[in-house]
Amino acid sequence: MLRKLLLVIGMTGAFAFGASAQKPELNSPSMAAIVAIGESLAEERCGRCHALGMEDASPHADAPPFRVVAKRYRLEDLAESLAEGILTGHPDMPVLVFKEDEIDSFLTYLGSLLPRPQ
Repeated sequence: MLRKLLLVIGMTGAFAFGASAQKPELNSPSMAAIVAIGESLAEERCGRCHALGMEDASPHADAPPFRVVAKRYRLEDLAESLAEGILTGHPDMPVLVFKEDEIDSFLTYLGSLLPRPQ
């Protein structure tokens, strides 16, 4: 759980560990690979209803684009829901359960949709 929290904190730029903390390189190949895995999971499991990109519309009218989900919810709060199965959402949303490594990748992808601090 701590690894997920540190990853989400790093992605959102909310560094609460003091001035000596280094920001992860968001454009690094390893971070890009994690984002790509998360985006692939989102496309496979959620793309029939949710918009995945920065400007596209969701195919399902009641499913918010993931860029909106990333802004609306604290990403670290979503981890538990993803592990246990999200039970709320749009009315015909299936219950989805993610594995721990999938949660890490999915949340990193969602974090990549947030505006970057300047």
